[in-house]
Amino acid sequence: MTMEIQTENNFRKGTKYLYKTLEFLRPVFPEQNVKTTVTVDSINYKKKKVNLDCKCSVEEKLVLSGTATVLTPCKKNRSNR
Repeated sequence: MTMEIQTENNFRKGTKYLYKTLEFLRPVFPEQNVKTTVTVDSINYKKKKVNLDCKCSVEEKLVLSGTATVLTPCKKNRSNR
């Protein structure tokens, strides 16, 4: 699976999932609106790995929780050390 990560300056194509875990906490039904939040937990610039915290909710109730590690072709922004 590949995805695009949006940075402040542009999109980085070619990001690949290395690992992910998902815990389904509640059922989700057709027609329900799902809010998805992905937060960068940590970045290893040397290995180009990003750890993500992933959450989905319906009507403010958590329905899915998980983590992911992705390999990204992003370049280090020297001002964000």
